[in-house]
Amino acid sequence: MAKTKTKSNKIIQTTLDLLREYELIDISFSMIAEKSNLDISDIKVYFLDVDSIIHAHFDNIDLRMIDDYSSNIVEETSKEIIFNIIMSRLDLLNENKISIKRLSNSKANIKISFFLRSSRIQKWILQEANIDSVGFEKIINQYGLIYVYTRTLAIWLEDDDPMMSKTMAFLDKTLTKGEKYIQNIQVPIKIINAMSKIGQQFFSKMKNKKA
Repeated sequence: MAKTKTKSNKIIQTTLDLLREYELIDISFSMIAEKSNLDISDIKVYFLDVDSIIHAHFDNIDLRMIDDYSSNIVEETSKEIIFNIIMSRLDLLNENKISIKRLSNSKANIKISFFLRSSRIQKWILQEANIDSVGFEKIINQYGLIYVYTRTLAIWLEDDDPMMSKTMAFLDKTLTKGEKYIQNIQVPIKIINAMSKIGQQFFSKMKNKKA
């Protein structure tokens, strides 16, 4: 199992190294095989295409992020938890920042949304931050988190400071604004959720009558 993981990681890192020089659409299995001293058949055992290698890299980043955060649990506010998790992820991405920057500007069909890996990670972050929401508020929180992360990612890509000071300042400011925004719309959210519940009950009764 360890040998399998090592070979898979070698393929991923080789692809990231090639991204320092080439566009993603120009990287092929043959290039990866040559640079990693592996056979193309070895690569095909683990990956369907080059895109899947990139996805595997971000999956690995997420797993490392979860492990790193879980091992350092302290008493924090929801805002502090989200801040620390996002910064932890960016810190891990720093290891291959040149490649990530080229990838973000790539003409290939890899979108920035892949960096967050969508609902699985955003739900985990909100759970860790003890943000338990339902209905319309849940949707706002999930999409709000994607917005915050992608905006912060854009700042990080241009932040040349090893300490990521610009990135941290932006993220802190954006999370503070988001916190105030959620507080300000609590009443409208409760009204929308209540109306939605009434609507569901109404249609449920109508359906039962027809039955």
